[in-house]
Amino acid sequence: MIEAYKVSKHRLYTGVVVTILVLFAMIFLFLICNAMSIMSAQEMAVSVDSLGNTVNLSEGAFSCSAKDIGSYSFYTNSSRIVISVDSQLDEAMIVRLCSGKDNNESILLGRLDKRQRICYFTHLSTQNYYSITIDNAPDMSITARSRLTLWEALSHVMRII
Repeated sequence: MIEAYKVSKHRLYTGVVVTILVLFAMIFLFLICNAMSIMSAQEMAVSVDSLGNTVNLSEGAFSCSAKDIGSYSFYTNSSRIVISVDSQLDEAMIVRLCSGKDNNESILLGRLDKRQRICYFTHLSTQNYYSITIDNAPDMSITARSRLTLWEALSHVMRII
Protein backbone atom coordinates (compact mmCIF):
# COMPACT_ATOMS: atom_id res chain seq x y z
CA MET A 1 0.00 0.00 0.00
CA ILE A 2 2.79 2.43 0.90
CA GLU A 3 4.67 1.40 -2.25
CA ALA A 4 1.59 2.13 -4.44
CA TYR A 5 1.21 5.52 -2.73
CA LYS A 6 4.85 6.40 -3.51
CA VAL A 7 4.46 5.36 -7.17
CA SER A 8 1.23 7.37 -7.48
CA LYS A 9 2.87 10.44 -5.89
CA HIS A 10 5.89 10.10 -8.20
CA ARG A 11 3.64 9.87 -11.29
CA LEU A 12 1.69 12.93 -10.18
CA TYR A 13 4.92 14.89 -9.62
CA THR A 14 6.27 13.81 -13.03
CA GLY A 15 3.00 14.76 -14.73
CA VAL A 16 3.01 18.23 -13.17
CA VAL A 17 6.65 18.84 -14.15
CA VAL A 18 6.03 17.66 -17.74
CA THR A 19 2.92 19.86 -18.01
CA ILE A 20 4.85 22.92 -16.79
CA LEU A 21 7.69 22.22 -19.22
CA VAL A 22 5.24 21.84 -22.11
CA LEU A 23 3.57 25.14 -21.20
CA PHE A 24 6.93 26.94 -21.08
CA ALA A 25 7.88 25.42 -24.44
CA MET A 26 4.57 26.57 -25.97
CA ILE A 27 5.01 30.12 -24.62
CA PHE A 28 8.60 30.22 -25.89
CA LEU A 29 7.51 29.03 -29.36
CA PHE A 30 4.72 31.61 -29.39
CA LEU A 31 7.21 34.39 -28.62
CA ILE A 32 9.69 33.14 -31.22
CA CYS A 33 6.95 32.93 -33.87
CA ASN A 34 5.84 36.51 -33.13
CA ALA A 35 9.43 37.76 -33.27
CA MET A 36 9.99 35.95 -36.56
CA SER A 37 6.82 37.50 -38.02
CA ILE A 38 8.11 40.97 -37.05
CA MET A 39 11.46 40.18 -38.65
CA SER A 40 9.87 38.74 -41.82
CA ALA A 41 8.18 42.09 -42.46
CA GLN A 42 11.63 43.56 -43.07
CA GLU A 43 12.15 44.08 -46.77
CA MET A 44 15.22 43.29 -48.79
CA ALA A 45 17.61 46.08 -49.68
CA VAL A 46 17.06 48.03 -52.88
CA SER A 47 19.98 50.14 -54.02
CA VAL A 48 19.14 53.81 -54.62
CA ASP A 49 21.68 56.51 -55.42
CA SER A 50 22.75 58.62 -52.45
CA LEU A 51 22.60 62.41 -52.66
CA GLY A 52 25.17 64.27 -50.57
CA ASN A 53 24.48 63.49 -46.91
CA THR A 54 21.54 61.22 -47.68
CA VAL A 55 21.81 57.67 -46.32
CA ASN A 56 19.85 54.64 -47.53
CA LEU A 57 19.36 52.50 -44.40
CA SER A 58 18.13 49.59 -46.52
CA GLU A 59 21.69 49.08 -47.69
CA GLY A 60 22.92 48.55 -44.13
CA ALA A 61 23.61 50.19 -40.80
CA PHE A 62 25.06 53.68 -40.57
CA SER A 63 27.17 54.85 -37.62
CA CYS A 64 28.35 58.32 -36.71
CA SER A 65 28.70 60.47 -33.61
CA ALA A 66 25.56 61.50 -31.78
CA LYS A 67 26.35 65.17 -32.40
CA ASP A 68 26.77 64.70 -36.19
CA ILE A 69 23.68 62.57 -36.87
CA GLY A 70 21.53 65.68 -37.43
CA SER A 71 23.52 66.60 -40.54
CA TYR A 72 22.28 63.52 -42.43
CA SER A 73 18.99 62.65 -44.09
CA PHE A 74 17.75 59.06 -43.97
CA TYR A 75 15.40 56.97 -46.01
CA THR A 76 14.61 53.29 -46.06
CA ASN A 77 12.64 50.73 -48.05
CA SER A 78 11.07 49.43 -44.84
CA SER A 79 8.72 51.31 -42.55
CA ARG A 80 11.13 51.30 -39.61
CA ILE A 81 14.21 53.20 -38.42
CA VAL A 82 16.15 51.76 -35.46
CA ILE A 83 18.49 53.96 -33.40
CA SER A 84 20.92 52.32 -30.96
CA VAL A 85 23.97 53.08 -28.84
CA ASP A 86 26.63 50.53 -27.94
CA SER A 87 28.06 52.20 -24.86
CA GLN A 88 26.47 52.76 -21.48
CA LEU A 89 24.56 56.04 -21.03
CA ASP A 90 24.95 58.22 -17.95
CA GLU A 91 21.83 60.29 -18.59
CA ALA A 92 18.76 60.03 -20.79
CA MET A 93 18.75 61.31 -24.37
CA ILE A 94 15.70 62.30 -26.39
CA VAL A 95 15.79 61.15 -30.04
CA ARG A 96 13.71 63.25 -32.43
CA LEU A 97 12.62 62.02 -35.84
CA CYS A 98 11.82 64.92 -38.14
CA SER A 99 10.60 65.16 -41.69
CA GLY A 100 13.44 65.68 -44.15
CA LYS A 101 11.61 68.73 -45.48
CA ASP A 102 11.15 70.47 -42.13
CA ASN A 103 13.85 69.70 -39.57
CA ASN A 104 12.20 71.90 -36.94
CA GLU A 105 9.04 69.84 -36.52
CA SER A 106 9.37 66.51 -34.69
CA ILE A 107 7.25 63.69 -36.05
CA LEU A 108 8.11 61.12 -33.38
CA LEU A 109 10.13 61.08 -30.17
CA GLY A 110 12.18 58.26 -28.67
CA ARG A 111 14.22 57.90 -25.51
CA LEU A 112 17.58 56.29 -24.87
CA ASP A 113 18.76 55.74 -21.29
CA LYS A 114 20.60 53.32 -19.00
CA ARG A 115 17.94 50.61 -19.33
CA GLN A 116 16.93 51.14 -22.95
CA ARG A 117 19.81 51.59 -25.39
CA ILE A 118 17.63 51.17 -28.47
CA CYS A 119 14.60 53.00 -29.82
CA TYR A 120 12.78 52.50 -33.05
CA PHE A 121 10.30 54.43 -35.10
CA THR A 122 7.70 52.41 -37.00
CA HIS A 123 4.96 52.97 -39.57
CA LEU A 124 7.12 55.36 -41.58
CA SER A 125 6.59 56.12 -45.23
CA THR A 126 9.10 54.62 -47.62
CA GLN A 127 8.61 57.67 -49.85
CA ASN A 128 9.91 60.28 -47.38
CA TYR A 129 13.30 61.42 -46.13
CA TYR A 130 13.82 61.80 -42.38
CA SER A 131 16.34 63.54 -40.17
CA ILE A 132 17.31 62.51 -36.68
CA THR A 133 18.44 64.82 -33.89
CA ILE A 134 19.44 63.91 -30.36
CA ASP A 135 19.00 66.19 -27.35
CA ASN A 136 21.76 66.12 -24.73
CA ALA A 137 23.97 64.22 -27.18
CA PRO A 138 27.23 63.13 -25.56
CA ASP A 139 30.32 62.35 -27.62
CA MET A 140 29.45 58.74 -28.50
CA SER A 141 28.66 56.61 -31.52
CA ILE A 142 25.05 56.20 -32.70
CA THR A 143 23.90 53.55 -35.16
CA ALA A 144 20.87 53.99 -37.44
CA ARG A 145 19.47 51.03 -39.36
CA SER A 146 16.21 49.64 -40.67
CA ARG A 147 16.43 46.02 -39.50
CA LEU A 148 15.83 44.49 -36.08
CA THR A 149 17.83 41.59 -34.69
CA LEU A 150 16.09 38.52 -33.26
CA TRP A 151 16.72 39.68 -29.68
CA GLU A 152 15.32 43.15 -30.42
CA ALA A 153 12.23 41.60 -32.01
CA LEU A 154 11.80 39.32 -28.97
CA SER A 155 12.16 42.31 -26.68
CA HIS A 156 9.47 44.12 -28.68
CA VAL A 157 7.12 41.13 -28.41
CA MET A 158 7.70 40.97 -24.64
CA ARG A 159 6.80 44.67 -24.27
CA ILE A 160 3.55 44.13 -26.21
CA ILE A 161 2.49 41.25 -23.98
